[in-house]
Amino acid sequence: MWHVVLDAFLDTLVVFPFLLVIYILIEFLEHRTTFTRNHKILQGDLAPLIGSATGLIPQCGFSVMAAKLYDKGLIRTGTLMAVFLATSDEAFIILLSSGTNAGAVMPLAVIKLLVGIGAGYLINFILSNEKLSDAGMEEIHAYSCGREHEGKSQVRLYLVDPLLHSLKIAFYLLCAGIGDAMVILKSLYAAKFLYPKATLSLIVKFNTSKNLFRNMEWIDEIVSFDEVLQDKTRKFDVVLLLLQHDNLKAIWEVKRIPTKRILTTFSKNLLLHKRMLFIPQVEQVINPYWRQNRAFMEGSLNLVRAINKKHFDKEIPKIDYSKALLKREEENIIFVDSILEKLEACKYAKIIGVNPFCVTLKNAGKNFSFSTWFRIAENLAKEFPQFLFIFMDYPKSGVQFPKMEQENLKIFKNNQDLLNLVEFISRLDCLLSSNTGNVHIADNLKIPTLELIRESAQNRWQGGGWGGIYENVIVPTSWQTREKEFAEIFLQRAKDFLIQNLA
Repeated sequence: MWHVVLDAFLDTLVVFPFLLVIYILIEFLEHRTTFTRNHKILQGDLAPLIGSATGLIPQCGFSVMAAKLYDKGLIRTGTLMAVFLATSDEAFIILLSSGTNAGAVMPLAVIKLLVGIGAGYLINFILSNEKLSDAGMEEIHAYSCGREHEGKSQVRLYLVDPLLHSLKIAFYLLCAGIGDAMVILKSLYAAKFLYPKATLSLIVKFNTSKNLFRNMEWIDEIVSFDEVLQDKTRKFDVVLLLLQHDNLKAIWEVKRIPTKRILTTFSKNLLLHKRMLFIPQVEQVINPYWRQNRAFMEGSLNLVRAINKKHFDKEIPKIDYSKALLKREEENIIFVDSILEKLEACKYAKIIGVNPFCVTLKNAGKNFSFSTWFRIAENLAKEFPQFLFIFMDYPKSGVQFPKMEQENLKIFKNNQDLLNLVEFISRLDCLLSSNTGNVHIADNLKIPTLELIRESAQNRWQGGGWGGIYENVIVPTSWQTREKEFAEIFLQRAKDFLIQNLA
């Protein structure tokens, strides 16, 4: 056991000081590099040479600065291309720090430098008549990727920021459900917002998150649990175990991940049933359930806070979660366009999604039966003939739909691509759904939603956490014998909801 710890410590001891020195140097260059101090030389004959050499510095700030200068007409096209062609990212530093690969990096750097210089001079020669504007006294800094240094102390600027740059933060998600992935999305984005230079990894056991989050470029990697264990060079600074703090198997698994810190929510169940107050190597964070309406979403954010409470409390009010919206691809848009065209959606004023499915559909007492959902949809279709009501089906539902009597009652059946589902939900004007992942997708996209949810699940799983229009119908414990009564309640609430928000 101790030799593993010693090896990890020695590996870190060798690499970390090198990385820290490099990042301190980069911070210094970013802060000290301005256009007004260098504008003459950047417009002269040496400009492509200087641009290409600057691009080799492994940081995007100099490319950002070059783009700003070019946009203002302060440097020539060849100089801009010299910077772009020579630009390196942080992988350059990692390769330099791994002794065996460092030698292979230098020829690549020389090639990049020469290509940048050659292309820069060639383009400037071809565009020799290009006119430049007068820079005056305007000052443009080389801040990385738009990040600003204004208002930061020298200690924060040259020591704290480089340390944060070296952080490696991982989230471990054991669960397979869409809803499980969606309720942690806010905490993932919060971690990246608070530590923008850190490497953010999502470690998973199932492909749901890989499918759903594959276009979220701010997540640095989504990697399988087995892959992490097999890669002996991979180490993290902190790993957050999400949603499974009551699960001893998940806790033992997360302890196998090489990391300095493990954070998870304190489990009263383990305390009461297993007599476990402390868990070695795991920091258990008290979650204030008593003041939360969405314990899993807010509890995950509470774990992010535990990384650095002071930093979280100061910076989190500034966060803009609209940048964490699920992103689709062109093929998803084409797929949904094709489906909606077949369903003649353009004939109707609004599109209403009806989702009767969730993992609990077949578990008595946790959802309406499918026949009840079908009757609700039929009644709504009759009541609102100007609206198109679409059942949301998926490949493994196993449900055979009866013949649709209402012309404005149709079916959307997805394939295995979850981003098709996301794109479809984005086209809805309203979603009527049981408690499932679709609610959280609609929540993220701010689609008005009416949810059927059990009383026991309300404070853990209910939607509405992204600030959109959200209401629910809560069914209490032992409601099963009164399903017809609660179906009528849901139907009436759905009518009122549609009138209030869409009519």
